[in-house]
Amino acid sequence: MGMSPGSFKEASAGLEAALSGGTRKAILDQVSKAKTFDRAARHLRDFMRVHRFDAGGTTLFSGRK
Repeated sequence: MGMSPGSFKEASAGLEAALSGGTRKAILDQVSKAKTFDRAARHLRDFMRVHRFDAGGTTLFSGRK
């Protein structure tokens, strides 16, 4: 199962939007609240798995429609 060129382009555009401006900082601020690096990395991994990044109860990015 591969990703079609169109869906890859859409995913890349979504990722670019998520990492621009204050969104990246908000995601990192939320993840950095973890007490250990391992827990912070797990939080980030979990956010990426569900295509959703939350900070302060607000959804910052959702790659799925």
